Amino acid sequence: MLSINRILLSSGIVAAAALAACEPADDRDEFAMDSSMMLDTTAPAAAPMPVETRGYETDAQILTFLKTSNAFAIEDAEIATERATTDAVREFAETVHDDHESLRENLSEVEGNVQATVDELGESDELVSFHRDGVESLRAVEGADFDQAWLEHQIEMTERSLNGVEAALAANPTDELRQALTEAQTDLREHLEKAQQLRTELTNTAT
Repeated sequence: MLSINRILLSSGIVAAAALAACEPADDRDEFAMDSSMMLDTTAPAAAPMPVETRGYETDAQILTFLKTSNAFAIEDAEIATERATTDAVREFAETVHDDHESLRENLSEVEGNVQATVDELGESDELVSFHRDGVESLRAVEGADFDQAWLEHQIEMTERSLNGVEAALAANPTDELRQALTEAQTDLREHLEKAQQLRTELTNTAT
C-alpha cells in the first residue's frame, strides 16, 4: 500500500512539472513583469541647486562690492559703445555708462565720509570671474552676434549686481550708503528691464 502511494505521489509531481513546462512562455514573462512592477524603483529626488548668497558685515565690504560691480558695468558699457552694430544697443550702452559714471562719483564721496578701507574683490569671487570670462567671450563674436551676446552678458551681470545690492540694503548700512545703494538699485532695475526688452526685439528681428 505504501509503495502505491509513493508511486501516485511521484506521478503527481511529474505531472505538475510537465504542466509547468508546457505553460506558454508569454504567460510566464507577464507574471515576471508584474512581479517586478511591485518593487519600489522610485528614483530619489534630485537635490536642489545651491543658492549663492553674498553677505556683508561692514560698510567697507558693501563699498568694495558696489565699487567693483559699478566699475564692471562701466567697462562692459564701453565695450558695447565701441562694437555694437545697432543704434538701440549702442544708445543703451551709453546710458548704462553715464548712469554708472554718476554712481562712481557718488561712491567716491561716500567712501570719504564713511572713512572705510575699501579693498578689491578677489579673483575667486563669483562676480569677478563671471565678468572676466564674459569679456573674454565677447572678444570672439562680431556683428549682430555681438549685440545679442553683449545683451545676454549685460542681463546676467545686472542680475548679479542687483542681488548684491539688495543683500547690502538688508545688512543695515549707514544712511549715506543706503542712499547710494538705493540709487544703484533703481538704475540696475531700469537697465535690466531695458536689456531684456532689447534682447526680445533683436530675437524677433532675427527670426
